[in-house]
Amino acid sequence: TTKILKKESSYLVEIPIGDFYKVLVSEIELFINKANMQHYEAEKIKHFSNNWNFVTLYYSFFFSASALLRFLHSGFVYLDEEIKAIFERNISVYDSASAEVPIGNFYFSEVEKNDTNVIVSFTHGGRSPVHEKMWVQLEAILKKSFYKNNVETDEIDVLNKIFEVCKKYRNNFPSETRHK
Repeated sequence: TTKILKKESSYLVEIPIGDFYKVLVSEIELFINKANMQHYEAEKIKHFSNNWNFVTLYYSFFFSASALLRFLHSGFVYLDEEIKAIFERNISVYDSASAEVPIGNFYFSEVEKNDTNVIVSFTHGGRSPVHEKMWVQLEAILKKSFYKNNVETDEIDVLNKIFEVCKKYRNNFPSETRHK
């Protein structure tokens, strides 16, 4: 049985470590395959339509970003009615309090682990579309990861250029550009 505790606006879920890694590996494979398929399609239609090429490349990057987040033991998941019911039932059992779990997108990330279990935090995504949240989260993780050692490298230089472009389009997420 999975243990779920409500903590402020998040849910802490204790998951057997083997199950957690099996799901991550499966989803990494799924997202990499989707990214590769989109990239392949973009190559095929490159001379056909600039609009479709942009959308196809956008999804290739989106799925690549999703895979990267999974490598970092985080990402976005959609909790439907079935999962909502499981969460609510387990919260009642372990927390002796009932909680109304919203349906929708949740950001998850590993909080801690030991030899047998992983504790994962799930935070409801609110009203913003998951695509916007993906880019915000990816930027935050990249900044945290790459600037951790505060060392100048070629990778940091490239990343700084990417962030420079992102700042110019701060109010224009890739998903908004995709719709134009």
